[in-house]
This record gives sequence, C-alpha cells and structure tokens, in this order.
Amino acid sequence: MCSIVLTFSASVIPLFLKSESFCCIIENCYNTRKNFKWCKQDKAVILAFSVEDVRQMLRSCKGCDYLQIRDAAILTMLFETGIRCWELCCIQKQDIHDDFIIINGKNHKQRVVPVTPVLRKAMLRYEQCAALYFTLKNTEDYYFLSFHGRQLTNSAVEHIIKRHGEGIEGVRVSPHTCRHFYAQQQIKMGTDLYTISRLLGHENVQITQTYLNSLRDADVIQIECADEYVNARSRGTDGVTEYVCSEREIYVILMSF
Repeated sequence: MCSIVLTFSASVIPLFLKSESFCCIIENCYNTRKNFKWCKQDKAVILAFSVEDVRQMLRSCKGCDYLQIRDAAILTMLFETGIRCWELCCIQKQDIHDDFIIINGKNHKQRVVPVTPVLRKAMLRYEQCAALYFTLKNTEDYYFLSFHGRQLTNSAVEHIIKRHGEGIEGVRVSPHTCRHFYAQQQIKMGTDLYTISRLLGHENVQITQTYLNSLRDADVIQIECADEYVNARSRGTDGVTEYVCSEREIYVILMSF
C-alpha cells in the first residue's frame, strides 16, 4: 500500500477532492484488483444417487394405495427424465402424450422428454389409481395431485423424496440429486453431451458438464470399457468378452419389477 502526505489550505481541499488528480491517487492506492489477490472459491460437487439408492427408494413405495402409487410414479419420472422439481409439479394432463411429455421449463421455454417403457408402466398404474381415487372429487388439471386433488408444491415433492430416501447416506437426498443421477446414467449409455443438455433444459453444455463432475473413477472406467467393446464389435475383433449386464441395464430391471 502507498502512503501520501498532502498539505492544503482549507479553501483548496474541496476543489482537490473533485479533481482528477485525487481520483487517480485513490485508484492507484486503493485499487483492490492490483493490491489484493482474490481467492478462488471451490464449487460444491453434488454426488448422484447410486443404483442401490434408487432400488431402496423404489422399494419403499410398493404399496397399493393412492399415495404409494403416486410416489412411485413421481420417483420414476424424476429418474427417467431428469426434469426439475417445479417442472414436475406444473405438468398438466394435456402435456402427456403417448411417447413424450411437454415440459414448461425456465424462462417459459418448452421442451419434450421421452416416455420410456419403464416410465410408461408407472404412469399407467398411477393414472388408473388416480381415476378411481378421484371419481367423486373435484380436482385441478395437473397430472400429479395431492391427497386433496390439488397441485403439488416444491416442498411436497422434496418431502416425498426425503421420506423414501430415509437412510441413504453420502448424498443429498433431494429432487435435484435425481436430476444428477439421470445425467450420469445418460452419459454412461453413450448419449452425447449436447443431447443431454437439451433433455435437461440447460442453456449451454457448460452447465451440463458440472453434473458429471461427481462421476466416480469406476464409472469413468466402465464408460471407457463399454466404448472399447462397441468399437471392437464394430471392427469384428475376435476374442471380445461378452458384454456383462451394465449398470444402466440393472437399473432398468430394478425399476420394472
């Protein structure tokens, strides 16, 4: 830091304070960009659910009543589409189609997400149960409804995730972690980063890349081995070991029982 001693008469001080010279002195002496080094803040890495975590959460809602069937459909949709919590709450019945769902995302941007066979099975079961449960009740025109036939809120969905994720340790049990799980499963299946970014509703792929920062070393090795296997099969290489059931295939089997 620099130190400057200036002597002025009382009548000159106001004029000096308004002058360019005073501004230059202040800028040179107290310019924080020059005199201080800014510390780089590490960004938190959000770990995704494991397949075992997903199995545990789905097994916890295997009842036959409306709430259990609804919760199973909510969990399946979060894991199978990667949509945001509020986007799930805002889905209306008219947004549901045979093989895709229209999602109203941030900044009023619409996108579509595919309906997988696993998700379709959970949705059909929920729709049949909801039709019977709300037969004589007035409901709002949203797809997922509360016990009283009203639109779900963010806090309600977060409570559902926490209740069925009770006992899971090492990761944040929240709807957003389901989103990270979806992104990582897509990259393991070989989906390119741009497509994943479109499915998640991100403005750019840089945001999507942060979802993959928590990939474990074993996951990266698995992806590389799968790529080598596909390349070897395309080249017709002899002696290639038969492909063992991948983590994604195990995940689909778990969700379909």
